[in-house]
Amino acid sequence: MVAMIASLVSYIRDLTAAEKAMIDAADEPSYKQGAKDDAGFYNPSPIDIFVVQEMLMAHTKLPPDVMDLVLDLAEYWVCSSSNLDFTQGKNVASGGGSHEDVLMLRTLPIGLVNDHGGQFNTCTWNSDEEVEEYNHSEVWHGKTPEPIPIESPVNRDAYAKLANYPLPRLVNPVRKVVFNIRSHDQGWSGERGQNLGPYDASWTWFEAGLEVLEKDGATGETADPGQDFKLNDAALRSVYPTLTEGETPSLNFRLEPAPGWLVQKNKRAVPASQDHEIVWSYNDYTSEDSEAAVDLKAAGRGGATKNGEFVRHLAVGDVVTLWAKARFPGWANTVEKASVSVYWAI
Repeated sequence: MVAMIASLVSYIRDLTAAEKAMIDAADEPSYKQGAKDDAGFYNPSPIDIFVVQEMLMAHTKLPPDVMDLVLDLAEYWVCSSSNLDFTQGKNVASGGGSHEDVLMLRTLPIGLVNDHGGQFNTCTWNSDEEVEEYNHSEVWHGKTPEPIPIESPVNRDAYAKLANYPLPRLVNPVRKVVFNIRSHDQGWSGERGQNLGPYDASWTWFEAGLEVLEKDGATGETADPGQDFKLNDAALRSVYPTLTEGETPSLNFRLEPAPGWLVQKNKRAVPASQDHEIVWSYNDYTSEDSEAAVDLKAAGRGGATKNGEFVRHLAVGDVVTLWAKARFPGWANTVEKASVSVYWAI
């Protein structure tokens, strides 16, 4: 059985290469195919994966749970990516003012590979009108969700009706989330200490967040109750950051990085941009109290971000966000590039 599974994994990986060649050769594919990423790797579409599942099950007679295992071992998953690119770099978040917590990116709702004609911006940079001068550098404004409590999130059936391709069969289908960030801080700091590591006492960083779409706002305020559901980013509600309590709630931002949400810090007082790739996997089981978590913290990452809980709990319709952070006057988080990629099983 082990040898058979290994051969199937190899077959699927060869199939991925063949699909990539088909993309290169075909002028007009006969069905909605996947696409190559920047590295030339072929990311299959939901229909690609469904077809492969049916083919292999018909020829191998393997039960569905074993077939799911084979596809997971081959990492034959759907990928949805959101990205931004500031060639010259932009001062996204600045400490000591109103721009300490800035939403940069959000993904499409998990399970969807496009917005299907809805009004849904994955990059929250709105326009040049929202760029202003701050300490002789540009400040970038992100569009944050309204701090409205969640009442009735859009359900799975609505997403299934919207999509014209297979949605994940699993309740929690996500296999990994990959963050790629090129950034740096202001390049100087008053922090001193012989025992400080490169990321210690750094007050610029990036955090993940989570949103869902509210059912009542998803079709617009004036829509008929029977109108078909469409993506509408005005209907987004924040799961994390959480909301403060009271009559007029607001987004609840911590002073320090949250251990379970911290994606990456910038190196302290380094003016040159740094590239970081951070992978959160459903196979992660690193305890926050372990030596491995100590190494994560030394690398500028959250000590509780490699336990896999975030990834394993993501469901169809969830929206992953990426926030830029800065604290205290003088600290500035400058971003050149950023992307968030979510991989899920069908």
